[in-house]
Amino acid sequence: MSFRSYVENLYTDKLKIIRYTVVENNDGTTGEAVDESQELNNIPCHISSLKMDERNQANWDTDEVEARVKIFLSPVTKIAKGDEIIADRYLNGVKVQTYKGFAGDPLLYDLAQEFILLEKRVKTNEF
Repeated sequence: MSFRSYVENLYTDKLKIIRYTVVENNDGTTGEAVDESQELNNIPCHISSLKMDERNQANWDTDEVEARVKIFLSPVTKIAKGDEIIADRYLNGVKVQTYKGFAGDPLLYDLAQEFILLEKRVKTNEF
């Protein structure tokens, strides 16, 4: 077993990449559609806290969530700056949190890659 395989076995979280591709419409024009490729779903990763949500005194009338998390994954997966990401954090095999945001420019290494995910939304009462 290579060291990279060992590191990738430690990735217990999962992410999905929502990426748009150019498609040709029936009338000959071009448009955009979500890439439905299976390799963009259930990608093993590791979610690490960078800056968690905190109360913002400037916007006291809304409860906005603004968090930054660092996500590690295999360097084989291609992440592009601006890709929409849905990342699920698991604890003992149970999903405990979901982050949704846009990927920053990834840093590639021999064993892994990392990128910052900026999540910004208004909190709801849904769990």
